[in-house]
Amino acid sequence: MTDNIQQYLESTISRCLEDTMTAVTSDPQEALENMETAAAVMSLSLPDNKIICLGSSLCQPLCSIFTQVLNSNHMYTTQKINAVTLNNDAVQMNHLYPNLGIEESLKVQFDSVVKMNDCLMIISDNANESQNFLSVIQYAHECQIPIIAINHLHDNVMKDLLNEDDIQIVLHTQNTANFTEVVLVILNVFNVFLRDIGNQDNSVAY
Repeated sequence: MTDNIQQYLESTISRCLEDTMTAVTSDPQEALENMETAAAVMSLSLPDNKIICLGSSLCQPLCSIFTQVLNSNHMYTTQKINAVTLNNDAVQMNHLYPNLGIEESLKVQFDSVVKMNDCLMIISDNANESQNFLSVIQYAHECQIPIIAINHLHDNVMKDLLNEDDIQIVLHTQNTANFTEVVLVILNVFNVFLRDIGNQDNSVAY
């Protein structure tokens, strides 16, 4: 009975995800494939390395939720911090880095935490804030850090900043509320996938 319930839940979640991506992407199949690739890339950074999250102001709480859930799923077995979120609060950054602008402040933060085999995930709902990520993205490219970006269809800045090796999940939601809802679904899928991969690795180890 338990297996039947589990299968039903998995099929229901998968169907809901497909319906969601169909509604908010111009190419649902490409978006789903990019999600699968993104999850696989993130799994390569675990458990020995970490996922670094960077979000626009609206998406910062989503990054924090993702990192908290991922760390709670993995920290007991890895005894490590497997995800961190960079601080993009303008007031706090001005206090910490008074001589730097937002863009350079983010790069300083990123440089202080990034290690080889880490992964960078960027979530941005608008082009204006994506411009602040220029230095971080360029530095990640220099360090050959994999980049996963979730952004809006009309964010041409993000599209120009990324290269062909980066993974991009593009949403064309009608408003910011829809954008955050869909991103939350995507991040939950990532966390479930990474948790299951971690459980499989632990069972093999034992």
